[in-house]
Amino acid sequence: MNSQIEQLVKDCEKCATFQNSLPPESLKPTPVPDLPYAVVGCDLFDFESKKYLVVVDYFSKTTPLEEVNLSPSQLLMGRRPRNTLPAASEILRPKSQNLGSIKQGLQSVKDKQKASFDNKWNNKELLPLYPTDPVRVKPQQGEKEWIPGVIVRHHEAPRSYMVQVGNRQLRRNRKHLRSSTHKANETIDDQPDDGKLHVESLPKESSQEPTILTQATTNKTENSDHTQQASTSITPKPKTTRSGRRVIPFN
Repeated sequence: MNSQIEQLVKDCEKCATFQNSLPPESLKPTPVPDLPYAVVGCDLFDFESKKYLVVVDYFSKTTPLEEVNLSPSQLLMGRRPRNTLPAASEILRPKSQNLGSIKQGLQSVKDKQKASFDNKWNNKELLPLYPTDPVRVKPQQGEKEWIPGVIVRHHEAPRSYMVQVGNRQLRRNRKHLRSSTHKANETIDDQPDDGKLHVESLPKESSQEPTILTQATTNKTENSDHTQQASTSITPKPKTTRSGRRVIPFN
C-alpha cells in the first residue's frame, strides 16, 4: 500500500509541478594548488560606475591563518612587503617556505569549513542523474512551476547537467533538478484561455447550459431594471422653510 501511494504521488503531474526546493548539497571545496598562481580565478564587478576585472590566486588569497601563520605576500613572494614603518633588512629578504606544510595547513582549513557547513545544514549528496532521465527544472525567481525536462548528458563541471527543456538545452546544477517520472512529465494540452466559453468542447448533455445561463442573466438584468425604475419613482422631498422647518399643507 505504501509503495503504491508513493508511486501515485511520483506520477502526479500537479505534485511534480509545485514542489519545494531541494536541500543544499554538501560543500565541495576546491583543491589546494601546489604553487602560487597555479590556479587563478577571475570575475567582473562594477565599482563607482567603472568595470573591473578581479584576478585571485587560489594559493595566496587568504588572510593569515592559524594553521599557516603567513601573510599573502609571504605566500606569494616569500617575504614581507616594504612599508613606511622601519623594519630590519632580514625581514624584507625573500625566504623559501615549506610548501608541503603550507598546503597541509590550507587543506586543514578547508576540511574544517566543510565539516562546519555540512553539520549546520545536514547536507547530503544527491543521487546522480543519467541521460534520458526525466526531471523537473527549478523555476526562475518569481515563478512557482517546475518545468519538465530530460537529461541530455553530464557536463564537464561537477554537479552540472545539460537538460533538454522544450526546444532548448539548459545547463543546470544538480540541486536545481528534481527526479521525476515519464508519466508525471506528460503535459496535457490545455484549452485556450481567452475568457470565452467554448460550446463545442462541452459534452452534449451540457449543450443547453449556455442558454440557461443566458436566460438567468437576462432575468437578473430585468429584475435590476425594475429595481432601478422603482428607485426613481420615489416621492419628492417635502417643502421646508428657510430655517429648515417642514411645511405641512392644510387638508
